[in-house]
Amino acid sequence: MAKLNYQYQAESRMRPPRRERSGSFRLLLIFVVIAAITAGIIFLILPKKKAEEQKSSVRTSDVQQETAVESEKTAETVQQEVPPTPAKEETSAEEPAKPAIPAEPEKLLTPEDFPEKGKPSPADPPETPALVLENGENSAAWRNEAKLLTDKHVELISKRADIPGVSIRYRVKSGDSFSRIAAKNHTTFEMIKHLSGFSQKHDANKLHVGRNLRLLPGPWHIVVEKEAKLLKLYIVRSDKEELFAVWDIGIGRQDSTPAGEFVILHRLTNPPWTKPDGSIIAPGKPENPLGTRFLKLAKQETPGQPANGLGIHGTNDDSSVTKSLSNGCIRMRNADVEMLFSIVPAKTRVTIRN
Repeated sequence: MAKLNYQYQAESRMRPPRRERSGSFRLLLIFVVIAAITAGIIFLILPKKKAEEQKSSVRTSDVQQETAVESEKTAETVQQEVPPTPAKEETSAEEPAKPAIPAEPEKLLTPEDFPEKGKPSPADPPETPALVLENGENSAAWRNEAKLLTDKHVELISKRADIPGVSIRYRVKSGDSFSRIAAKNHTTFEMIKHLSGFSQKHDANKLHVGRNLRLLPGPWHIVVEKEAKLLKLYIVRSDKEELFAVWDIGIGRQDSTPAGEFVILHRLTNPPWTKPDGSIIAPGKPENPLGTRFLKLAKQETPGQPANGLGIHGTNDDSSVTKSLSNGCIRMRNADVEMLFSIVPAKTRVTIRN
């Protein structure tokens, strides 16, 4: 038994490893098969890709050729449609080219070109004198009669005397004040105080019941005639108007005084003046052209809104009256506008016409 075991062990040690060789052969066989399959696939696919690339390159070249042909045709068509540019004529030596004359820049007007001091502006047309007709209203004879009537009424007012057919007497009642009596009779509290012998500083609430006052009642109607350069004040009586006073006026340059129907919106004493640049000139200064009184106007259809600064005012230069030198307002001599101011209340109708 010991011998048999020894022999078995010896034989087992000397036996070759058959199983290891067969495994290596199988691996080699598998590698060869895979390589063959891969080569076959590559051989089948490559020719197709090359053929497709060749076809796409052929198509691209065809498209490029067609585009080039079309662009050439288009260029030829445009060249045929556009006429050839004529050659410039050469300037002869005897007639040299004239140099271009630069255009003069347009002068821009500034606020300095529109002074409010009665001075003419470079942009003003020649001054036209007031229109004086040969006969009838606004004629020389009519103006003389109107001046006599005006002077008479102004003198009677200054003397606190009655004006026949116009002045009335009023007895103060309980609850009356200067303002209330003035509004009821279409006059001003300044005129009531003046005609009745009160100081202008008198307290408006101190009125004794039963006292007699002298009034100059309205209603009134102001008519401004631009061509005649006259302001006419009418007193309205029922269905007719009677001429009460006439004064000379100055109007706006370049027809800047508008025509139309207006009303007096505000009444200002010693008004300040706002210059075109926005600065304010205090009343009484030599540069202030508004004088001592200002009647601010509003359009009749919008009686609560100022009409772009339009008004009737005095002046710091009497020579500007009867001329067209303002920025649109109606100018009067200070003594004249002060009299008008004391007669007409707010809401008085104003007609401006050519």
